[in-house]
Amino acid sequence: MLIFDFRYLRAIRRFLDGDIITYCHDVDRYLVVNGKRFSPIIDEIMVNFKSIDMKIISLASPGSKFVWERGFSNPIPTNLLFRLSGSLRYFNFLLPSILKSNNASLLSVLFRFSKARILIGIGIPPILSRAARSAGLTVIEIAHGYGACNPEFKLPFEDKKSAPQFYLIFEEAHEKVKKRLADLEIEEVIVPNPSVHRFKNGFRQSAKGKQAKAPRKTEVEFSKEILVSLQWGYDNDSPLYYQLGGIIKNGILHEEIIKVIDRTPNIFWKLRLHPVQLMDNKYEHHKLWLEDFVQRRSNCEWESASNSHFLDIVNSCDGHLTMQSSSCYEAAAVGIRSLCLCPALQKGGRNFGRFARLENEGFVIVGEAKSKILEAWVSNVKPINARINQTQHLNFPEMIEFLKEKLINF
Repeated sequence: MLIFDFRYLRAIRRFLDGDIITYCHDVDRYLVVNGKRFSPIIDEIMVNFKSIDMKIISLASPGSKFVWERGFSNPIPTNLLFRLSGSLRYFNFLLPSILKSNNASLLSVLFRFSKARILIGIGIPPILSRAARSAGLTVIEIAHGYGACNPEFKLPFEDKKSAPQFYLIFEEAHEKVKKRLADLEIEEVIVPNPSVHRFKNGFRQSAKGKQAKAPRKTEVEFSKEILVSLQWGYDNDSPLYYQLGGIIKNGILHEEIIKVIDRTPNIFWKLRLHPVQLMDNKYEHHKLWLEDFVQRRSNCEWESASNSHFLDIVNSCDGHLTMQSSSCYEAAAVGIRSLCLCPALQKGGRNFGRFARLENEGFVIVGEAKSKILEAWVSNVKPINARINQTQHLNFPEMIEFLKEKLINF
């Protein structure tokens, strides 16, 4: 028996009456704030808009789990909407002339009837972007993280029709990336990273919930704390990263790191799962493996490190260890140096030069995954001065004003 969810009726009313429509995936809502999933990028920006009485409507990506009241911004599920969207062309003859089009979709009709003039999000699907643009909305994509300074930085859009008009990035882009943006007629805007801004300025009243410090199983005084940012793709788990298979034997934590953990009982190790590993059920065995791993050791932990704001965790550490996570940029923002171990970063590797800017500034070292090298680095690493913000020409309040005045004509 099919039971209609009446929340959709309220959602349609909200959608039609909203000022701004937002979009992001579950993986970007990796924080828990007041019992709800919170994106430190999208939701952090939207908190500022709500403070000036702007009506924000949030769309979840198809297949999302954190919908309705489970999300901080009450995201509307879009599974059925995306599935039905293309079918409207079969009923094109029934539409009023203003809406008739060979490319008409349910999404474009909804956008035309909505008061919203802006769609802003992370990873906006082409079908959603095209529908919004066809209805006259301004589409703004926000970078998922840092990395635009890398010449091989992958843009999340490929053609002009589905590309946004504006792309918000957290650092100056490489000339090759600028060229690709220009070819797509996209205007890049360098803005402060909302996640870093949120950390540096403390949580607002509406976004409280700082995680407690990771519990320790002994009263041992540790001389140092090291954060290890784990990554998916090394467990033969994605065709996108087939070349990474076999680099880590167990697909989770490099065996040379394990050797160093076991040889350094005086150092506390925080093992952090990537949000994809944390949320996707197919990585449940990663969680079980980590749980067993830390249960047999008194100098490491994984749950608090994985569920808290990255900057809350790394800020109390002396160093950051990873294969090739872009979280090196966030670590640098608070003065924590990183050691990257992926062979793909070595000279001749497909990702060589990915962290060239951070390497030149002394925040990243690319090294081999050998226990002696790791142990020497861990023994000597210590925090340094926080990285100078590359986004001096727009601080966070100015970014909000920019979005209001330039993009929404508020």
